[in-house]
Amino acid sequence: MLKNFKLKSLILVLFISLCTIFSACGTGNKDYSVNLKETDIASISLFAYSGKGESHYGLINLGHAFISIDNTSSEDLVIYNFTIPAGETVTIGTWCINKHMGVWFNIESNYFVNYNKYDGRYSITTGIGREDIETINNFISSHDKWGVLKNCSYFALSLWNEIAEDSEHIDESPIFTPAYLEEEISKFDNHEINRPIKTDSSCYYYDNDKFYEFHFEGDNRYENN
Repeated sequence: MLKNFKLKSLILVLFISLCTIFSACGTGNKDYSVNLKETDIASISLFAYSGKGESHYGLINLGHAFISIDNTSSEDLVIYNFTIPAGETVTIGTWCINKHMGVWFNIESNYFVNYNKYDGRYSITTGIGREDIETINNFISSHDKWGVLKNCSYFALSLWNEIAEDSEHIDESPIFTPAYLEEEISKFDNHEINRPIKTDSSCYYYDNDKFYEFHFEGDNRYENN
């Protein structure tokens, strides 16, 4: 599992979790309409997991938020220099990890496959056209960082709002938390719970024009490599 989290950052995150009650009070139900168009070449999903299902015996799980991109076209799709083959999916999220305090690819999908994490996750999905790819790439390039206030929820929601239609936008909160996003996602008429994401890829981060690969401990796909 991923280690070496910065203690100071974690303390600040725990402090923010105490403020969740102020940020998890969303507005009433909204009439969202999310449609996939025939011209879309991919779909993007916003995921949020409040952490309640993994909090026990006094241990608090603050949850996580991230996005996934499904390549629904018949050609390779390149997102921030990461190639997504036709029919494949990548998850993208920011993490507080010493190796790279920023954007990682496929950590979440590997957590699903190897550790059955995020059970009870909420998600919503909308389509991506070719004109959206540059927007996504530019956003990731300018947000390849993690901070206490600009955390995983900030990254995922901000990227979603860059792509989504006006009727699909989610209001930003004074404090970004997975609990707030989960509540707002649940207001979509077509939200999903435990949307599956499969992967045969290990985890990567991109730094100084180079991809670095990370293998989860216990992942038997790489035992003989």
